Amino acid sequence: MLTDDEITGLQLAVEAAALEQIQGIISGQAPEALSGLQFFADHTLLMYACERSTPEVVEYLLQKGARTSELEWSTNNELKSALRNADHRREILALVLPHVPEEIRADMIESDWDPDDIDEGKAQSPLQMAHELKDQACLDLLSQYLS
Repeated sequence: MLTDDEITGLQLAVEAAALEQIQGIISGQAPEALSGLQFFADHTLLMYACERSTPEVVEYLLQKGARTSELEWSTNNELKSALRNADHRREILALVLPHVPEEIRADMIESDWDPDDIDEGKAQSPLQMAHELKDQACLDLLSQYLS
C-alpha cells in the first residue's frame, strides 16, 4: 500500500514520464494493487498514464501487471484515456487494446461506458471519440479489435 506522499509522487512521475522514479515508487507492489490504484474517482493509475504520459510508461505498467478496469461510477476507461493523449494516442491505444479482456472488449470500444447514465448525453464511446478526432489510425485499431 502506497502512502499519500508516494501516490502524489507517482502522479507527478507519470506526468513527467519519469520511468526510473515510477519504478522506484511501485517496486514491490502487487499487480492487483497497481490495477486498483486510483488518482481520482475516474482515473486508475493505468488510465492516468494512458492520458498523461508516454507509451514507455504505459508499457511498463502493463508489464508490471496493471490491468484495465471497469469503474462502475465512471464514464472513463483506458481506451478513452489513450484517445485524450494528443501526443501518443495511437501508440498507447495499440499497447492497451490487447490487454482489454475479450469479454468486455466490444462494449469498451462501442459503448459510452456510462453504466449509471451519470453523464447522460455527454459521454462518448472510444469509437465516437476517434471519429470526432478524425484519427483514422485510431479508428482502424479500434475496428480491428472489434472483429
